Amino acid sequence: MTSRPYPDANSKLKKLYAEPVEYGAVNLMPSDRIKQASKGAIGALIIEPQGAKWQEDANMRASATVTLANGKFFREHVLLFQDDLNLQQNGLPVPNLAESEDPEDTGQRAFNYKTEPLWTRMGFAADTPLEVTRTFDFTNVLVGAAETPTFLAKAGEPVRLRVLQAGGHARNHVFQQHGHIWQEEPFTDGSTVIGTNSFSEWHGSQAGIGPGSHFNFLLANGAGGVFATPGDYLYRDQASFQFDGGLWGKLRVQ
Repeated sequence: MTSRPYPDANSKLKKLYAEPVEYGAVNLMPSDRIKQASKGAIGALIIEPQGAKWQEDANMRASATVTLANGKFFREHVLLFQDDLNLQQNGLPVPNLAESEDPEDTGQRAFNYKTEPLWTRMGFAADTPLEVTRTFDFTNVLVGAAETPTFLAKAGEPVRLRVLQAGGHARNHVFQQHGHIWQEEPFTDGSTVIGTNSFSEWHGSQAGIGPGSHFNFLLANGAGGVFATPGDYLYRDQASFQFDGGLWGKLRVQ
């Protein structure tokens, strides 16, 4: 809700009235911004369109089908960045990735409490020197199931991606959803409703994602793009070391 001053003819004071706003994705942040986010004290609040109803997927609370008051619907998927995690392997802390020496790059990464580092899929140590790993064949590294969320939608269905980061390092991320584009500013009706905005630019990636960031991506033409093509579409952090550290997953268009 937002408030606006409203003049009272019988008084010099001003009254306030509430105006509902469809904010979409909103971060739920911990009180200790330094320590608690890295321990999992994060969440997301999604403000749906007025009058909407929703049904969460049976196997994932981060996905739902939202039905609008006019009977139309869209698929919704919520994705939270995590980048300062203290993860362990065989009872020992996972070392930083090779050449990740900046304090903003320490710790491990995840989406929605799940991570899928490429080094685990390839079977080598996290801190293996780049001089060694550059000789490996990564051609099929993304083939098969992933621990990170695999979001589902049928070809042509409207899809909204809610992408957030409630806490973490100052190092920004760049979110990419392969095969799809969206409006940078999908806000209408005086920025109170999320929808088509003919004045907005189109984006194929979103830079500047850091602690406190929250975005609503309405995929143009629905799942599978303009040709509604089924298949697995990669989403990832654009930076190679963030991608390698586990920040990737799949949008599965059925």
